Amino acid sequence: ERTAVQKALKREESRIPADIDYTVMKGLRYEARERLQRVRPLSIGQALRIPGITPADMVMLSVEIRKLS
Repeated sequence: ERTAVQKALKREESRIPADIDYTVMKGLRYEARERLQRVRPLSIGQALRIPGITPADMVMLSVEIRKLS
């Protein structure tokens, strides 16, 4: 349980840049790009709670965020 809590906290701490443009991310499904662009989550944890966003979408988003850093 401790590991699950630590992972959840890490996701909440993983910030998404405010100016990120989801529409140009080829690795994300169209539905994910559309929802992320509309909601504009502040963290990976928030993004995962958006209906229709899958863990695979978050892996792709994390890769894109690392490229920007």
